[in-house]
Amino acid sequence: MCCHRLAEFLHSVERDFPAAAKLLQLNCEKNGFTKSCAKLGTYHALGRGGMVVDLARAVELFSRSCLGAVTPDPASPVSVAASPGSTTFTPSPEGCNNLGEMARQGTGFPGGQARPEVARRAFELACAGEIASSCLQLSIMHMQAESRDMSRALLYAERACHLGHPWGCINAGRMLHLGDGVKPNPERARELRERAALLARAAH
Repeated sequence: MCCHRLAEFLHSVERDFPAAAKLLQLNCEKNGFTKSCAKLGTYHALGRGGMVVDLARAVELFSRSCLGAVTPDPASPVSVAASPGSTTFTPSPEGCNNLGEMARQGTGFPGGQARPEVARRAFELACAGEIASSCLQLSIMHMQAESRDMSRALLYAERACHLGHPWGCINAGRMLHLGDGVKPNPERARELRERAALLARAAH
């Protein structure tokens, strides 16, 4: 934790990205600290801190921070030790969100092929870690799936709304207003639209 805090200080305050990158790499590879793996992944994705842009390496690091494995496998249990001295694994919500976005688009994956199952698993973990955009993506995935699950789409949209994403409120409100695959609830739909407007005003 101390190494990661120092890396964050070097990144945010000193703006010494190369020094931050070295600490992040040490803390990720030696200590298995998932937040450091996730942050290092962004360095590789953006070419920051002297790192060359390497999207495949970014995927590996996001996967390690989220699933505990370099190769993303949505079926893998998230319970492996983060390092030889660890007994539990705590996914990085930010790393999971980044992995989900890259898997959804196929960025950094062989052949540029999207990996929807990897994306779904990563977004589930990120949503559980209170990343609103991941909850929204899960809602959209359930709406657009071949076998639509609108009850789960509503669940994740409302979760995104609760976490402060206005589009989560808008989408959930629409589903409840129209009764799109769920039982209509005009009163709840109105509340969600009002919250969406409130969040939009707060963002400006």
